[in-house]
Amino acid sequence: MGAITKVALGKFIRIARGDISNYADVITQAASTAINETAEEGICFGEPEEAPPGDVFINKAFFAEKKVEDVYDETTEEYTVVSGDNLSVIAGEYEGVSYQDIMEENGLTSTEIDVGDKLHITSRTKVGETTRFEQITAGNIGEEVYIVVEHFGTLSSLRATLKEKEPLLTDGGALAVMQDDSEVTAIELCEPEEEELKGIYYYAKIKLRPEEDETLETWREKLQDKELVGYSDTENQRTVSPEAFGAMTPIGMEPIYDTVKSLLSIEVEARAEEGDVVYCGRDRSNVFLNEDGEWFEVGGATCYCNRDLTEEEVKEIIIALRKSESSVYTGDNKENLFWKSNCDIPSSDKSFTRFTEELNNVFNTYEINTCIRRIHFLAQIYHETDRLRTSEEYNTSANYAPYIGRGLMQLTWESNYKIYGIYSGIDCVEDPEIIGNDLFNSFDSAGWFWKQGKVLSVGETWSPPSSAPDYVTNVNSSYSKTIISYQDNGETKQYGTIDLNLIADDDYVDVISWLVNGGGNGLQERRDYIDELKKIFKYDTDCENNK
Repeated sequence: MGAITKVALGKFIRIARGDISNYADVITQAASTAINETAEEGICFGEPEEAPPGDVFINKAFFAEKKVEDVYDETTEEYTVVSGDNLSVIAGEYEGVSYQDIMEENGLTSTEIDVGDKLHITSRTKVGETTRFEQITAGNIGEEVYIVVEHFGTLSSLRATLKEKEPLLTDGGALAVMQDDSEVTAIELCEPEEEELKGIYYYAKIKLRPEEDETLETWREKLQDKELVGYSDTENQRTVSPEAFGAMTPIGMEPIYDTVKSLLSIEVEARAEEGDVVYCGRDRSNVFLNEDGEWFEVGGATCYCNRDLTEEEVKEIIIALRKSESSVYTGDNKENLFWKSNCDIPSSDKSFTRFTEELNNVFNTYEINTCIRRIHFLAQIYHETDRLRTSEEYNTSANYAPYIGRGLMQLTWESNYKIYGIYSGIDCVEDPEIIGNDLFNSFDSAGWFWKQGKVLSVGETWSPPSSAPDYVTNVNSSYSKTIISYQDNGETKQYGTIDLNLIADDDYVDVISWLVNGGGNGLQERRDYIDELKKIFKYDTDCENNK
């Protein structure tokens, strides 16, 4: 049993009993064991006791994502609408405010406002950033993750190794990963630069992959194998563990298979500037995440179907596309988004973080949910936006101005602005620039066009008309139309449209390009982008829906 220790809120404590798991300002214990607050072998709550000099405690180790969040000061004021105002103009007068924010704060269902209306507007001024580590329980080969160790006391050095529960990617030794462009098995951790994290954490950023591509492919092959994880008992609506039947196969039950995972624990080796190092892992060991339900699961890099893309994946896709054209991948902005001078998207939104957020949002909203659908969508928006370098057409004096091409699919013509405005609730007829200078609208208008925005005649099916170019009419398929009804100044109107996802399913890039652009502009480039994206996605070999 341990010594009696006095504790107080916010102060660290000595380990007093075996059922108290660590030396920290949070006490945890076995659920079945009560803390005796008065006996000799318990804890007395009272005046805080100083931490023992020199001792270092390693409380936990885990895999994590690093989260950086802006900190804002908020100020709310009342605004009176004057002549010439619209929500976009008003939002532009306040820091950190979008027209959508104004609509939500004031309970508006449309963007229409009248002179004299009173609006409550809460502006947000960024005053700093805060950083935290968020624990994760699984990752895929090739992803970047953080190894984080929570400690108390002054360290002189700290390193970690990753060990598999059962040898799969290793021969039983430490797993090799990439750290700072070098392959390592002993991961060196350092103290964070952020003040709010110092004295609490040591960390390292790693990539879950070996250095050699050949070894990486071997890992992926191993992680594509299937293993039996249970049986589906449909009659009794339950799932049964395979251990329940041993080597026997239960009659009337369907086997359930899942891809093999590598299960990792973290072994920590710490050195203290003074005193001893006390590890608080299982049985006071220096190994963490080595109990059932705690192991970190590493899977093979899945295909791009039916999941969100990571920021790293999106960046790699775009940079690979740009590298496919030597004239594009050049200069200081070769890896930047929306950097052309005519693009007024806020600088805070010209990041891969925000791009990835809105891309995943569009994928999920408009059912762009398979590799081939995403390949075709990305190829089109990549060309329409001059390789994602602008969100607005360069020709501002076109005869259809001010309704020039804007957004990632270059929404054009007043009639299309009107229909999208009715669909979305934004007044883009009055303020057409709101499509090109707002990242959400740029993405959403593209997703809307892709799913239901191509205006066609009312009817049941669509097939390439005889007036189309040969590269379109040689496609013999027909597709069901959707009839869209909308209200325009009290009048009910209709148009037929086709879901471009359906044409993407058939891999008809020429037909999609003609429907998007109306001609042959950039046709060969769009074809090339499809081919390049298939290589990037490893579509022919890795896509679950292409087998």
